[in-house]
Amino acid sequence: MSAGARFDAFGVGVTAMMMMVAGRIAAATTWTEKFIPYNGGDDSSFGDFGPYGLTDPLRQHLHFLQTPSSEDQPSPVFFWSHQNGGDAIDVDSSSLEIIANSSYSVISWESVSLVKSPEDMEVCWSDFDLVWEWFHANAERLNLDPNAVVIGGRSRGSACSWPMAH
Repeated sequence: MSAGARFDAFGVGVTAMMMMVAGRIAAATTWTEKFIPYNGGDDSSFGDFGPYGLTDPLRQHLHFLQTPSSEDQPSPVFFWSHQNGGDAIDVDSSSLEIIANSSYSVISWESVSLVKSPEDMEVCWSDFDLVWEWFHANAERLNLDPNAVVIGGRSRGSACSWPMAH
């Protein structure tokens, strides 16, 4: 369950979300599917962890945790982007459990592992555009709600997610 309040901040409409643990408990809090390429590529070459450089095509993957949802109610989605030096698969298990038990599915996406320059940041932003396209192309098939999205990140991940969140 979630509760939201809409207000204006810095001239932009914002919906503040507070997630509360729902009565429904997710069966598992491990990834439903790992190393999904969001660039349309083949996933057979994935399996090694980063760090991923600016031109490394293996950087363009995501991990997906699907929470149980009914056929008539698609799952809201929480997008996560990790901190500098982290990896998309390393979402804290207690955080995954809280999010999943709040009925949110999770998409944790990878890009350039260490953002050190404006060029690295531009690549992260372009990669998130590809993740967003992948999400919209697969939302119906995966029973995800494209109108109920929370975008977050830590440090580098916040910067990589910022344009999409706005």
